[in-house]
Amino acid sequence: MSDATYRFLLSLSIIFPFSVSVFKFKQIPVSYHPLVYVISLGLINEIITYYFFRSGNAIPTNIYNLLEFIFYCRQFRNWKHILQKKFSYYLTTISVALFWITDEIILGKLNTFTSFFLILYPFLLVLLAVNELNFLVANEHGNVLKNPIFLFCIAVIIFYAYRILSEIFYRYTDDHELQNRIFDIQAYVNVLFNILLTFVILCIPKKRTITLR
Repeated sequence: MSDATYRFLLSLSIIFPFSVSVFKFKQIPVSYHPLVYVISLGLINEIITYYFFRSGNAIPTNIYNLLEFIFYCRQFRNWKHILQKKFSYYLTTISVALFWITDEIILGKLNTFTSFFLILYPFLLVLLAVNELNFLVANEHGNVLKNPIFLFCIAVIIFYAYRILSEIFYRYTDDHELQNRIFDIQAYVNVLFNILLTFVILCIPKKRTITLR
């Protein structure tokens, strides 16, 4: 089995949160739908990149990274703790989108992986997750371990913090063996991330139904 196939099989761990979200979709509140959309896009991206972009997956991955960031920002806004104001929400998403358009389209880097964007958007997601986590710790009085927002923030911090470190070490080391190990570890961190997302979906409270009398 090739390394690419093995990593692809590990990436299919996203099927776990995807399957649970499909099974529970009618019970999931609309406010959590951006997370479901990201998971769905993630699965589609993994399949497309493996079967149709074996020689180079930069184009679909770069497009997915932008969509992922936008949907995650919408998810944080839906929780009404951070990015509540339209100005801060649109400033964050539009600024990153404009940077992506400039870097990937205007400068013609869509077919390559550019370090700055691959560090920028995970860094912003980690900041958002930390701020959300601080709010929960200060205001949540129940068991936070069963709180889907808490679990989501922990998952984001773990996964995207490693993404930042891996990108930095990958770009600034000439040791090819170390570069391969970085990606090998990231594949397992991705599995952990998907497992945590599965628990996030499982812990989402059921959508409230209003009955008229």
